This record gives sequence, C-alpha cells and structure tokens, in this order.
Amino acid sequence: TYKQESTTWYIDEQGRVTLTVGDETYGDDITETPEEENLGEGTRDRAESAWNKPYVPEGFSYIEGTVDEGYVVADSIGNEFVWVPVDGVNVKYERWCKDGISYDDPNLLYDTYLDEQRAKFVNSVGGFYIGRYEIGFPDVTSEVGYNIDIIASTPTAIPSLKKGKEIVTGDIINAVNQNYIMQNDAGSMMISGLEWDTVMSWLKQSGYNVEGDSSLYGNYSDENGNGSLKLSGSNENWKMNNIYDLAGNAAEYVSDEEYMMDNQTRIIANGKIKRGGSYLDNGKNVSISTREMFFEDTQVVGSRLVIFILPNF
Repeated sequence: TYKQESTTWYIDEQGRVTLTVGDETYGDDITETPEEENLGEGTRDRAESAWNKPYVPEGFSYIEGTVDEGYVVADSIGNEFVWVPVDGVNVKYERWCKDGISYDDPNLLYDTYLDEQRAKFVNSVGGFYIGRYEIGFPDVTSEVGYNIDIIASTPTAIPSLKKGKEIVTGDIINAVNQNYIMQNDAGSMMISGLEWDTVMSWLKQSGYNVEGDSSLYGNYSDENGNGSLKLSGSNENWKMNNIYDLAGNAAEYVSDEEYMMDNQTRIIANGKIKRGGSYLDNGKNVSISTREMFFEDTQVVGSRLVIFILPNF
C-alpha cells in the first residue's frame, strides 16, 4: 500500500520502476525501488500452488533451495521450514513404512479422521512444510532461560526451529501441542506418522536409503553404544533434502500411540511412538524410518512441527 491506497508496481528490463496508485502512475519521480518479494519457486497465489510451486504463507519468506532438493522458507523471526512436495505419483501422502511396529498392529492407534482431513489439505496444494530443525528451546533474553514447565505454562513461548539450538526433550507434549502458527492461510501441528512416512517417500525418491543403514545420515552412537545429544543443525552431513537431524540425534515423537494389552484385553500400559532413532541407537540397526514405542527413555525423544496450507481463505 501507498498512502492507504492499493498499489501496483513493476520493474522493466532496464531497472526502471513504474508505480500505480489508484488512477495515478508514477515513474521518473520515484527515488526508492520497492524490494521485490523473493519467493524463489513459490507463490502467494493459492490458485497457482502445486507440488512444484509451493504456496508461501503470509509472513514467510524464501531462504534457499529448490523443490527437488529442499525449498526452505522462514518466518519473521527466523524459524525455518522445508517444503515436502507431494505429487501423488512419485511421492504420495500415505502411511507405508514397515520397519518396527506394524501399522497392522491392533494396538497401534492413530486418528484416521484426522489423517483424512490432513490429506485434503496436502493433496489440494501438493505438499506441506516440515520444520527444518528439531524443536528447540525458545529464544530468550532471561538469564534463567526456559525449561519444560515454563514453556508449558507460557502460551506465548514459541518453540525455536533454528540452527544451533538446544533440543527440547523429555516431557515435551505440552510444549509441542502449542499452536506455533494459526492464521487464515496456514496452521501448524505436531508431526504424525503420516507426515513422517511421506517425508520418507520423498527422501527415498531422492536416493536416500531410508529403510537400511542410516548411520551416515545422523547423530547415532559409536561402536560402544555411547553418544550425546547435539545442538540443532550441528553437522552438515546430517542434512537430507535440507532437513537436519531426521536420523539420530533426538528420536522424534509423533502423534501416533501404542497400547500394551494383557490377555483379558485390558490396557496395562500405553506409550508414544518415536521415529528416526536417537544418539543412543546404532544407525545400522535403527533406520530413519523405524517405528518404536517408548515409555521411560523420554530424555532422548524430541519432536518436530509441520505446517499445512489451509484451503478456506
């Protein structure tokens, strides 16, 4: 806008600017050139969005990368996300990974209705965004800093999805379930097994071995079973299609659940599902696609956010 009026502008091949405000057109008198919105391969036009032309939510800007190798956007405070292209042919939005707990296991629970609703969002625009980094502690200036309890009790504490951050592990459910973003054109949720499997399809198409030895792709234990949690994005070798630490480092909690039953079909324990293995796992035995249940080892489990483009705006 210019003086509260809607404007249109363009730059010609000689770099000359034309700005239209209402019925008036300005050119020679303009002394500052507006900074053109850089969306890379993306678009702000919902009607033009597709798997190979990502819709970029309002408030986000293109950072780097391509759709094939990882198209990266960031919000106004630097939290980064990568577009997962779902063309419906080579990459489908579906559950399929076979390693670990089977989807046929009657004790594995996930919300099929929610799957269907997410599928409508994803298939209508050709993809979704996944956090480029595991969820880290919020940016703070306090000398005390944040812990899990403070995040859970502070609705405005936005988790950090940036490089070089301490990963949030442990009792992360309240922290993760906060709405990172909910606006007219986009909304965020904690990642589910459905999104994880779809990312695995994309990586598999890109040539990564997602069902076998993942030791080259992430922060796993050494030959003696020793390892330690690293800051987000700490190693460029642990990046796949511009997404860091999917394999190893903190295993990642997804919204699926597993119930253990006794012989009278009573629930005797329930656990959460983690994916990707952790820094205490052997990457040769625990692949990036592995589906495991966890109870007590929460200190090695973090999570990741996804953003869906909403159709009703």
